[in-house]
Amino acid sequence: MENKGRLPGLLHRRKAFRNWTAIALAGGLGLSGGATAPRVEAAQAVPLGQVRGVGTLVQNGLRVPLDGGAFPAASGARLETQGGALRVNLLDGSWVQLGPYGAATLEKTPSGLLATVASGLLRFHLPSGVHASFQTERMHAVSEGAQVRDGEILAGPLGSTSVFMTQGSLPVEELGTHRVSVATVASPVDLGAGAAKIRRTPHPAGLAEGDAELPAGAKPVFGADGRSLGYIPKGGGFVSSPGVVPPLSHPIAESKIPSMLPGATPVFDKHGNYLGFVKSGVFNAKLENDPDFTPFIVVGAVVAGVGAGVGSAAAVIRQPSAPPVTPTSP
Repeated sequence: MENKGRLPGLLHRRKAFRNWTAIALAGGLGLSGGATAPRVEAAQAVPLGQVRGVGTLVQNGLRVPLDGGAFPAASGARLETQGGALRVNLLDGSWVQLGPYGAATLEKTPSGLLATVASGLLRFHLPSGVHASFQTERMHAVSEGAQVRDGEILAGPLGSTSVFMTQGSLPVEELGTHRVSVATVASPVDLGAGAAKIRRTPHPAGLAEGDAELPAGAKPVFGADGRSLGYIPKGGGFVSSPGVVPPLSHPIAESKIPSMLPGATPVFDKHGNYLGFVKSGVFNAKLENDPDFTPFIVVGAVVAGVGAGVGSAAAVIRQPSAPPVTPTSP
């Protein structure tokens, strides 16, 4: 009899737990003052689609670390990446992908998606008839009409913005001057007075997960802690692929680490020589006999044959993991 008396309460608690879990998965869990009960209005979060990849999803007070698996994203979601990338497959058939060392916020508005890129490279695919708008510190762009659009928006350091198209065109309004330029496949739009033209890192063909074989001519690069950050391909630039080679036997000597801008990550070769720094999705390379830094877009290495370019099929984006081998001495 005692167990029967407890049954209704037990069922009620199980139902409440299921509801709590559903709200959390939808990105609508709100906690304040140490309370664990969800807010009622959080259950009405507007869904965007599914996010996959390696990074952090921030929505409604939750920070959700992601490592390849799918997770529902709601309007207002913020994407943050370090060495990895995050991709959101939207309910209307479009998708956006935030590259390494970036941050962006996605909102669903009455007229469609609004993507605000704070830093880094945001790739997008918009099917015919899908409305979307993009903005950075420097510009605002609106996609309308029946055109299929594939492209990339880079919000680089110091407010510089670049818009590249691989299919279709996109009108770009520069904030402040309200001047409108049209980005096309043949003519990208670069905004930012005095900013050096940002070069495109050759995109890798892809590495198998756990593969420690670098492409021909590539040079591994490391962080100040001695861990592998990725590599510099033969054509120059930076490919983010954490753990693709063994770590150094010890961290970089403090005397070799220069003062950094806030949010910048210094990059070194296997001998501990300073090569430049990564910030806002851009690798600022300090080349030999070059008094200035040469900026390159940071791209990410992914599983072979997956996500190798704009328009590729939806897939889990994962960074290769380091095999258990002996550290490298600088």
